[in-house]
Amino acid sequence: MKHLSILLITALLLIIAGCAEKTDTVSPAEPQVTELSKIPIAWKGHLDGTTVHYPDPSMCGTTMMHSDMNLEGELTLCGKTSVVCQHCIGNGLVTNGEAELTAANGDKLFATYEGSYTILTTGMMGLTAEMTITGGTGRFEGATGYGNCFGESDPSGNPIPIWMEIDEGYLYKE
Repeated sequence: MKHLSILLITALLLIIAGCAEKTDTVSPAEPQVTELSKIPIAWKGHLDGTTVHYPDPSMCGTTMMHSDMNLEGELTLCGKTSVVCQHCIGNGLVTNGEAELTAANGDKLFATYEGSYTILTTGMMGLTAEMTITGGTGRFEGATGYGNCFGESDPSGNPIPIWMEIDEGYLYKE
């Protein structure tokens, strides 16, 4: 009986040890933000800036306006970030969007985006867009991913003040 108890205790300890090893592999340490990997890394942040609208039939046709945006703010993985982007806007749509995000250290992310807008009861323009990361430089070389954006602008001026949030975004390398 004594030997049976020792065998049962030994088996129980081996089972517990095996479970502990399995738990460690299920909950890996937080990925390093200095280098992207195949593990998606969440990113988000807030940007403020201006946008200017003007006709550009060669890019946007005759029913939409061309928009150039310059934004600055803080994004996770990037620190202080500047963003330069352009798109077509009109008929409730944001199309042909291209963006270049420059991190504090000069590394860049490149993205395309599409979205929509509505005029809010406050008179502000509410914007939403889905951004697709298409590449980058430095530590973002080979980056892919996405980000959901939303924001507001005051359509009564030119340049137009605007703020944007990037939320629910993920970056990774293939």
